Amino acid sequence: MKLLTFSFWLTLIIATGSAVAENDVYNFDTIQTLMPASAFENDARIYPKPSEFSIVRAIPMSTQAGERAALVVIKNMASGQRIFDTKHIVAIMADGTRVFGNLTDARVKLAGHEQTTIKLEFGPFDYPIVSLYTSESES
Repeated sequence: MKLLTFSFWLTLIIATGSAVAENDVYNFDTIQTLMPASAFENDARIYPKPSEFSIVRAIPMSTQAGERAALVVIKNMASGQRIFDTKHIVAIMADGTRVFGNLTDARVKLAGHEQTTIKLEFGPFDYPIVSLYTSESES
């Protein structure tokens, strides 16, 4: 009986761990095209930090638990080295909320005209990401 009880609890713990792990996995969102930033009012006046970074490509992602992130290819448009930080990109959620992301490394150095891919995490939101922009692409 003790072995049966132990097996039950062990199975339950493993199953719960698997369910939690599945909720943490990012999946690419099926959004076709990102909307321009001008499609939403900016009453809170949240803007990206002025920079010479542009977004080459951005793919929104989310978890089943509602965590939002984006895989973003950024390019330093300047001829000299620049340091990218999370205040250089703003995400807009489908309800119009504008937020800055989080990055594992606080800053990323890019040589002149260099591009790199980063993952920005935006936290839990009920609505998906519909726009990402920098001061270079702001309209």
